Amino acid sequence: MAQIVGGFGVPHTPIFPHFVKRDGPDCEIARLFGAQKDQLAATRPDVIVMFDTDHLNTFFLDSLPVFALGVDKTFRAPNDEPRDVPNYVVPSAPDLAAHIRQAGIEAGFDVGMTQNFSVDHSVIVPLHFLTPDMHVPGDVTVLVIDNAHAMRFLTRVILEGAGYRVLDAGDVPQAEALLTDHSGPVDLLIADMTVPGSSRRDLLRRLVEARPKDSLTATQVADLFTSTVQSAPQDIEALHTAALVHAILGDRDRATSYVKQYLDAGGSPAR
Repeated sequence: MAQIVGGFGVPHTPIFPHFVKRDGPDCEIARLFGAQKDQLAATRPDVIVMFDTDHLNTFFLDSLPVFALGVDKTFRAPNDEPRDVPNYVVPSAPDLAAHIRQAGIEAGFDVGMTQNFSVDHSVIVPLHFLTPDMHVPGDVTVLVIDNAHAMRFLTRVILEGAGYRVLDAGDVPQAEALLTDHSGPVDLLIADMTVPGSSRRDLLRRLVEARPKDSLTATQVADLFTSTVQSAPQDIEALHTAALVHAILGDRDRATSYVKQYLDAGGSPAR
């Protein structure tokens, strides 16, 4: 059953992003939004449900619903050009949105639906400050480091298919750059044991040092180091990766099945 883990009320004044850009990160607006951002990160929600009053930008008088749910995989913002707000494509949760809409209808409310839609400053200004990379704090983020492109691609496909957010890098410098730009926590690290130029301990130290200081306390990093069998056929490497990924996802039966196939095909246990 779903649980409400927090509630936040914030202004959506369209000029606020411009004021923060003009006055800097120490101005009152930036500090107050920053405090809310920290609280949101601490609650680690799996999804954000926003209640908003449209300013006749998504809907107009010729088609103005009493209530409406946006039901789509993504939506665009802003559609009214507030100053110093970039264009965003925001990921959404269409299944949950459709469920909430249906529950509202069954409760006697007149709830419309919109798809392929955009929103104005009233939605995007709060998100611009609270989650600027449009990343819900409760999402599980996995960092994959492997200099074999095929291995990174396969791992990404499996993890993203299971609903995980994936960052991938071919070496440690690329990973450091990703972590510097990524404002949320990293929950799991999957790294090849033979990452060029870095021991396991040095790799972890460098990754931690690359994290933004204000998110270190929220970061939960588990390290799983695997050894790529360089001389093995590609299908064996794929079985090895699949076994590891399903172990991470908690699917013991499928992980065991892939391990058996991997060993039968001539692989060796991970070091």
